[in-house]
Amino acid sequence: MEKDAYYFPHFCNARNDRKLKRVMKELGVEGYGIYFMLLEILREQTDFKYPVKDIDLLADEFGASEQKVRTVICNYQLFEVDESEMFFSANLILYLAPYLLMKEQRRLAGIKSGEKRALMARTPEEEKGDSPQVYIIRCFNGKEEFVKIGATSGTISRRYSGHLPYDYKVLRQIFTNNQYALEQELHGLFSAYKLKPNIKFSGDAECYKVCILPEAVNYKPNTKFSHERVFEQCLNENEQSKGIKESKGIKESNKDIVEIVDYLNASTGKNFSCKTESTVKHIKARIEDGFTIEDFKKVIDVKAKEWIKDEKMNKFLRPETLFLPSKFEGYLQQCIDKPKGNKNWRDNIVIVETYL
Repeated sequence: MEKDAYYFPHFCNARNDRKLKRVMKELGVEGYGIYFMLLEILREQTDFKYPVKDIDLLADEFGASEQKVRTVICNYQLFEVDESEMFFSANLILYLAPYLLMKEQRRLAGIKSGEKRALMARTPEEEKGDSPQVYIIRCFNGKEEFVKIGATSGTISRRYSGHLPYDYKVLRQIFTNNQYALEQELHGLFSAYKLKPNIKFSGDAECYKVCILPEAVNYKPNTKFSHERVFEQCLNENEQSKGIKESKGIKESNKDIVEIVDYLNASTGKNFSCKTESTVKHIKARIEDGFTIEDFKKVIDVKAKEWIKDEKMNKFLRPETLFLPSKFEGYLQQCIDKPKGNKNWRDNIVIVETYL
């Protein structure tokens, strides 16, 4: 018998119920006891019902007459009998409903939790067969640590078998047949946080600072993928706090990049991507130099007016020219040094520049 089979609610003032008072008046305390013994019997049944034809068996078990047991069941509206001649207590089922619902929810949660633990207990090495994927791993050796983002058409263990001079822990696997497109998407997202490991190995150009972890583990890719596995991040409390703070900075920086590239495209009629590594690199570098989004827009405005209709110069309306460190401040200065009182001031300026 299951443990919960012993449970059903027994209200401390049940004896004050009008129907039970009638039972006790006519059958005494014995009738009261028969009623609760019947509830216990019903609670033990999977459907909370018991056949009327077996009332004699209950009487023998209770040590009471069959007539008294039948009277408690049939005469006081405490129980009901359905078409299949099974008696039950509607109130018992009603009172048990919240408990049974909670029990079922816990059962399902337990199954889900067990499945999750079983999945998380598996290591990437236990993945069977080749699985095209993008992976995010944390590499460490006691002296340094960093995040590695890569793609493989097989398994991670096969990819680095004997070739990775660091210990590593898998943080995230994203399974997709477009693994290389997704890999480039992530590289573009975190390009400003690249890190060069002290020990060289194949793939060491795809390593990043640990601060990208919260964003990297939770980032929702634009590239389609079938499913993913996310593992424990292994950050201590201080690292987690620092990582989340710097991750917010990454998100804000990415918003600025999108706004600047969108403005450039709208002003020039071009279609530059905000995820191209060189574009991201130049914009983030100028932001770190202290320039604002408005400064970028001023540079875009002044050069677009000059070059938009010039077939030779139009091709230089691009991020790698406009946002280059050796040119950006000079372009911005043009907006500040405009001559006053001359509507045709542009006609008086001769610009000599060397373009990359």
